[in-house]
Amino acid sequence: MHYNLVENLPSIITLHLLAGVYFPRASAIAAVPWIVARHVWGLNYVSAGPEGRYNGIAALHQLCLISWFGMAVAGSLKAAGLVNTSWY
Repeated sequence: MHYNLVENLPSIITLHLLAGVYFPRASAIAAVPWIVARHVWGLNYVSAGPEGRYNGIAALHQLCLISWFGMAVAGSLKAAGLVNTSWY
């Protein structure tokens, strides 16, 4: 359980920071369900073993990752001046 968190944490922190440059509130809002999902995932893993990881909570975890990635890409495009910034 700890190793899984440690190997995922660099990408999580990077995406969270990159997304937070242009979308600080949305990035912070996406962090809350990610923290809850990780906590529930850990509890299920401890109580049910490896099969407890596959309970559907991973979808929430992935949704947060996708939202951070989208915000990071949009912020990068905005910083490069490649998108129209009037819509956000």
